[in-house]
Amino acid sequence: MQASTAPTTPEHHESPHELLASELKPVTDATLTIRVIKNFEYRTQKSLVLRDLDLTKLTVGELLEQCKAAIKTTAGFKAFRTNDFGKKGILYPIL
Repeated sequence: MQASTAPTTPEHHESPHELLASELKPVTDATLTIRVIKNFEYRTQKSLVLRDLDLTKLTVGELLEQCKAAIKTTAGFKAFRTNDFGKKGILYPIL
């Protein structure tokens, strides 16, 4: 068998597909959507969007603290402020 020979100068063609969100923004400037669940039984949940996150330096603990701070300060999450998020694992990233 003979090894395939690749051209010495790579040719770059424009891709026919639309760029994905992960291709448009680097991991140093990410946007995460977190599903905040208040009650599983009644299916009470709301989505929290965190923008401009550096995923190369952000830890899980820091992310959880940012979520808790956003829930405390954002007007739309007033009903969610009485819950103790974190220990129960109630904050889930939407993938």
